[in-house]
Amino acid sequence: MLKHPALSVFFALSETKSELDQFFDFLRSMPHVSMAVNRSLPPDLSAYHVIVTDRAGRDAAAASTLSEFVRRGGGWLYLAQGNERSLPAIFGASLTGVESAAELRIVFSDAGHPLARRMPDSFYCIGPYQSLLPETDSTRVLMQADWHYRRAPVLIAGQADKGMVSCT
Repeated sequence: MLKHPALSVFFALSETKSELDQFFDFLRSMPHVSMAVNRSLPPDLSAYHVIVTDRAGRDAAAASTLSEFVRRGGGWLYLAQGNERSLPAIFGASLTGVESAAELRIVFSDAGHPLARRMPDSFYCIGPYQSLLPETDSTRVLMQADWHYRRAPVLIAGQADKGMVSCT
């Protein structure tokens, strides 16, 4: 059996998302993962390796706190679906508008990327469509969606000093 390093994740979510319940149950089933969920960020982020936010992390104060956390070596995953505001600059990308729900084909930009291991070449999901527009050379596109006969980024990642950011 593999021994995994400890991982501590904090979810700052503006509303309860029932679609995440199975994911939370999966994380709780892993002995090396500890997690917490709240509507706002804790005053001290040092106990966590990764922070996951949605709209709860979009105000300027939270973005500044999280950007500093990332620069010191933390990770920040921003769930931007349905967000009409711009992304914090640390992500190196911007959002398009939200389009109507449709069946989307999701593909990995690089089938050899570690994220793509043990995953199918593509998969389908149903939901509203919103893509990301990379704005820096260091922003990597990890996944794309086929929508209206074109392919556009829906998961990006980048490094900021000692930490990592990702947005979907």
